[in-house]
Amino acid sequence: MTIWRSFFSQFFATKFRQNVLILSSGNIIVQAIAILSYPILTRLYPDEVFGEYALFNGVAILLTFIITLRYEVAIPLPRRDSHAELLKKSTLFIALGFTLIAAVIAILMQWLNVYPPLNHVLIFIPLVALASSLLQVYRFWYLRIDGLISFFKYLISYRALYSIIAIGLPFTIIKTTNGLITAISASSLVIVIIVFLTHKPDFTKLFNFKKARILLNEHYRFPRYSLPSFIISHVTNQIPLFLIAYYFDEGTVGQYSVAYGLLFLPQSMLIGRISEALYQSFRHQPLSELKVIIYKIWRRIILIMLIPCITLFLFGSFIFEVLLGMNWTMAGQISEHFAIIIFFGSVVSSTSSVIQIFNLQKIGFFLSFSRLCYISVAFILAGVLDDLFIGIKIMVIMTSISDVIFTLFMFRKINRM
Repeated sequence: MTIWRSFFSQFFATKFRQNVLILSSGNIIVQAIAILSYPILTRLYPDEVFGEYALFNGVAILLTFIITLRYEVAIPLPRRDSHAELLKKSTLFIALGFTLIAAVIAILMQWLNVYPPLNHVLIFIPLVALASSLLQVYRFWYLRIDGLISFFKYLISYRALYSIIAIGLPFTIIKTTNGLITAISASSLVIVIIVFLTHKPDFTKLFNFKKARILLNEHYRFPRYSLPSFIISHVTNQIPLFLIAYYFDEGTVGQYSVAYGLLFLPQSMLIGRISEALYQSFRHQPLSELKVIIYKIWRRIILIMLIPCITLFLFGSFIFEVLLGMNWTMAGQISEHFAIIIFFGSVVSSTSSVIQIFNLQKIGFFLSFSRLCYISVAFILAGVLDDLFIGIKIMVIMTSISDVIFTLFMFRKINRM
């Protein structure tokens, strides 16, 4: 215990470590709301509802980052605050413009009945994407100005409102085809209104289109490389859902999505916040100091993640049955396989901002594309053979190998600093 107390007291002594604490604490609250609501939601809604919601949310998240062109990630980088603010405004205008286009496309697709399983809810996807994109823009803005506590007020309110509506709907007279989609759409509308009312002064100043164009051109790597890389990465995460829906059923999609949501999203939001803090420190820390920080992060992440991942690998089915109910045994079995990916992925996620810091977007794009290929093949094979776990096992093996290779590549890059 003395060793751990010493570690935490030293770790949070610097500005970088304080940012990690704020980012992690905020996301712990958000994830706690989600995790605490799961045992209730899984008893109120069948797995088919979770499956439909997972397909809906997958498209909404993809649209979230398309409509900003990933320019929000560049907000912490400019040396001058005025340039960062202009970049923030530009990203917001881009997001609003693409949201209107997406709404028109959604109406057209709904009229043509392009994808029947989601046809009745397509119109809500642009709204959810706009809410998420606004949170993304202000997350990086508050990251730059050290105002993360203000950002987490929005994020926590968003998640809490969604959980309250989703839990309360079955006890009201309101009839809806999917309570989870209704809840996320309603909470998105509320958060969009709150953000625009709170930051209304941002749009009253004269907007300099010429400077904005120059600034956007300076950060061309984000739409050119980071956006395609993210799209491929996100499609890679979502392609199993759509392939499972095609080869199996929405109930199986629900089992898979719940296992994924309970494990990967908290992992990416908590471990990924360390990477965000590292990204922010890039402007203030010499490269030699960043090198020391990265090595420390890797060592600590391995120690922290080892025990929970081993526990999940051995007892995942039992844990899920106790937490969610006896109907979610398959989700627990899936989680046992996911434990391996989580362990290796945590190391990569904790320092993934190295890709942006050293302009390695091309490498990130290549890795994302290769992952898309082998995961697609894995779940097509699972569908053909009518065995979901064949696809999961192939995904686990290939993803773990890919994460190890990428970690070794980063290790070599850092050693050359």
